[in-house]
Amino acid sequence: MRRTENVSPEEKLPYWSKHKFAALIAGVALLAAGLLVYQLLRARGSGTESDPNNKLIAVLPFANLSDDKGNAYFVDGMQDEVITRLAKIGELRVISRTSTQRYKAQPTNLAEIARELGVAHLVEGSVQRVGDRVRINVQLVRAANEGHLWAEIYDRNLTDIFAVQSELATAIARSLQAKLTGREQQAMAEKPTSNLAAYDAYLRGIDFDSRPGQTPEDQKKAVEAFEEALRLDPQFTVAWAALAKADASLYFQQIDASPGRKEAARKATDAATRLDPASAETLLANAYYRYHVERDYNGARELFETIRREMPSSSEAVEGGFSSSRYGVPLES
Repeated sequence: MRRTENVSPEEKLPYWSKHKFAALIAGVALLAAGLLVYQLLRARGSGTESDPNNKLIAVLPFANLSDDKGNAYFVDGMQDEVITRLAKIGELRVISRTSTQRYKAQPTNLAEIARELGVAHLVEGSVQRVGDRVRINVQLVRAANEGHLWAEIYDRNLTDIFAVQSELATAIARSLQAKLTGREQQAMAEKPTSNLAAYDAYLRGIDFDSRPGQTPEDQKKAVEAFEEALRLDPQFTVAWAALAKADASLYFQQIDASPGRKEAARKATDAATRLDPASAETLLANAYYRYHVERDYNGARELFETIRREMPSSSEAVEGGFSSSRYGVPLES
């Protein structure tokens, strides 16, 4: 067979040759299309900035590998702390802890869990606490193929727990190519307290305050734990904010609608505001105080919207904003 360029214009290619040529072109086109699709999928799977869906993430409950199962509150607290730190990164969208609690029993089908939660990536891991040591094993998983994007084992003293939380959240963000602002980097490095006993009491309070099917007794125990944390460290801003929300909730639900409870909520809110007026935790405490205690729904809505702009992943800001909008001015879309 002669090459095409040697065939004169008057000559016609045989019928079978034309079909072979067409088939060849179609094959090349199909190969090129396949290569393009592969490159797009590869780029999408690598967590590039071009696909915002790659910034959707859920932190699954960590497995408790401690011999003392009474450390469950500490393990759950680690999940909560990681979620809180990641939620402070504007480019990420983090699913709330409430939405992930049903997967507490050792998840197996990560792809299915990701589809149910509507996320592209999952964080899973385990925590083992022995005395004054803690081992945290964490993996960042791409849901599409359950491949590991990042994994690390932290074997540290409890005194380094805040550094571990900061390193962990920062590493996850960088693996997803999320750019941190200077303010976000500062938030990642924050150490809420230097008193480990106060932090332990705070985590116990968070455990009581976030239990599914929470009872009035749970809420009162949460308040007691936060108060203990603050006796140990009166400068513990996050604990003041948590106490303020817990007191306001007791008052709002009329579990304790006494003037004393109302005053306790005000004092805790004022203390958090005095220590760190701009933190997300303090703003949330003020928003809930306005909503639950003062019934200032428009004022609460404005604060919830401010927090939502700063922390788009804050489920409390979104839920609180919609709740307050029932009585005040509706939320902007």
